[in-house]
Amino acid sequence: MLVLGTLFACGGDPADSGDAFVPAPYLVDEVAAPPPGLSEAGVEAAVAEAISAAWELNAGPVLAGYRRAAAGAEPGCPDLYANEGNVYWYDQCDAGDGTRFEGYALHQTYPGVVGEDGTIYDGEALYAVATVVDPQGHTFSGAGSAYTLRASGAGSTTWQSVIDGSFAWDGPEASGTWLAEGLSPELTLGAVGSTTDARGRYAAVDGGIGGMADADVSAVVFDHLVIFTSAWGSACPTEPGGAVAVRDAEGGWIDVLFDGPTDFGEAMADPSRCDGCGTAWYRGEPMGTVCVDATTLLVWESAPW
Repeated sequence: MLVLGTLFACGGDPADSGDAFVPAPYLVDEVAAPPPGLSEAGVEAAVAEAISAAWELNAGPVLAGYRRAAAGAEPGCPDLYANEGNVYWYDQCDAGDGTRFEGYALHQTYPGVVGEDGTIYDGEALYAVATVVDPQGHTFSGAGSAYTLRASGAGSTTWQSVIDGSFAWDGPEASGTWLAEGLSPELTLGAVGSTTDARGRYAAVDGGIGGMADADVSAVVFDHLVIFTSAWGSACPTEPGGAVAVRDAEGGWIDVLFDGPTDFGEAMADPSRCDGCGTAWYRGEPMGTVCVDATTLLVWESAPW
């Protein structure tokens, strides 16, 4: 107690020192926002490139790569299981031709399934958390789902492609596709075409693209970008509705908001803004005007992809 008493006696009570204790305010010095890493022209080029490449970024290359990689499957390698009519494999094994399977995958095709209303469905779907190495050493890896679907009904045909996850394949089937370019799309693509009137078309793009080769752009994200023709009631067939966001090399996001309708029968708030151009915004401030030709999404021969 002697030591404690001495310490308290020497230290005293701060409240008795005569100096008032004033806490410092918890404030962070305001720092000016960095300028955008892209000019209007740079944003415009990135959005135009992403739109022009959208149909190419479909799930087809993933499905083709998986089919080729897993062609060496045989009874017992990999082991198959069934759940509510769905057959999947779950294994770690080497097939007789040298194909290596690790993980699990469900792969199904839907050739010409007829719905109750007469609509004909054709599709292919893959859900995988797997690595498959073929006898030549080409590797397929996937974590997520990918599928394509076509629905042909009375008066129209609908196409859909979904990539949800990450996939890679370095076999010959990847040549000339986005897989060979190192891109990382997570996209939902949709298109509808009239079978009775070639002018009736609709297109929609949602999701993001990473791994872009442009040193100034690291990613582009579509937020329900939609465009359709006047034959199907669009009040602005030359401009999409929705938005596209561009991420610059420094991590800053620039949002481009378009003024077109996003749904059938939707009227434009300001028809004078039907000019094919959107407004670019950076950190809540308007940055300028971005003009692109999104009508390219409505141009295809027998199918969009």
